[in-house]
Amino acid sequence: MSAALKHALRAGELLSEAKGQLPHGAFGPWLAENFAGSDRTARAYMRVYSHREELEAQSGRALPL
Repeated sequence: MSAALKHALRAGELLSEAKGQLPHGAFGPWLAENFAGSDRTARAYMRVYSHREELEAQSGRALPL
């Protein structure tokens, strides 16, 4: 697995966890304060993380987090 995919999975996991701990509407401001990338990048990482099972199925092996 590429280092970029590992990074995206881990970042997506952490961002999803942070979003789950925030009240509705607070994620955007939290991202601006705590994430060096763009909102679009953060959401792409979270999308990769949310589709990790599909990625595992396509690769034929478990993805490490």
